[in-house]
Amino acid sequence: MLTLDDIIIEEFGEENLSELKLFFDKYDLTEKISLYLGMINNHIERVDEELEQFGFINVSALASLLLVESNALVGSFSDDEIEQKNDLKNKLGSFYQRVLAKVVTLHFTSKQKESFVMDIFYALFDVCILKEYDITDLFDFLKLPTLDDEILEAETYGNEIGESVIDPDKIYERGVPGYVSKMNVDLFSSFPIVLEEFKICENTAEFMKLFDDPEENLAIELNKKKANFVLQFLSYIHNMEFVGTYGKWGFYQVLQFHVKDFDSIFLKDRGAKRRVDTIKNLKQYESNLEKIENRFKLYL
Repeated sequence: MLTLDDIIIEEFGEENLSELKLFFDKYDLTEKISLYLGMINNHIERVDEELEQFGFINVSALASLLLVESNALVGSFSDDEIEQKNDLKNKLGSFYQRVLAKVVTLHFTSKQKESFVMDIFYALFDVCILKEYDITDLFDFLKLPTLDDEILEAETYGNEIGESVIDPDKIYERGVPGYVSKMNVDLFSSFPIVLEEFKICENTAEFMKLFDDPEENLAIELNKKKANFVLQFLSYIHNMEFVGTYGKWGFYQVLQFHVKDFDSIFLKDRGAKRRVDTIKNLKQYESNLEKIENRFKLYL
């Protein structure tokens, strides 16, 4: 069953649970969200009947009501409260996107999942028409991917279009992936120390094997308790171009191949771009970025 606490922990990390609950309390959302989750749980309890009757879990009416209420709340901000408005949109949108993702996983076949997503989409699309909402705001609010998003992600992160995880059947056609260091000598020799200081992984020696032309899956254990920070650290070294790849592999695909539970724990079963964008909206992002930048400045 879906609960407020579980969704917050999965989407934002356990370390942000108290902060997000206070945030939702500030806008009188806690009780309302819990009510909606309870109603969605009623549908989940009838999952077998609904899959037989509709072919998907039928919660589009609830999603439509949520969109109307959320839009009213977001629209209540003045022109001088743009920062607060965007903060609410980002957090609430990420929360609801996680709820949708959870419900999708309760379907058994690709056809059922596709039917569920399309039912939700067209219900919300109709609301946008009737209420004269901007449809692009809907995509932005719920972090829904567009074709342009998928193309950009493919170009930037090396993913196949429409694909957020690696197809195991294609792995051995493309060889075992690894990294090529673009760091200067001082930084590369100190990189294991940096990994250890930031508690990025359980075994730094195993992580460094990524730079040693690996011939098999390394089954690396990254720090799951600091999943948001670990992904921010990894995105930083990627953006700074400290690391390259060989062949057709992208930066994050190497991690998907070699790191245990990278898709489910660190990417939250999303494309890398959208997951990194979510982390950028967290309160600790700027302070964490400063820590990372200051550490690497010693070598640049």
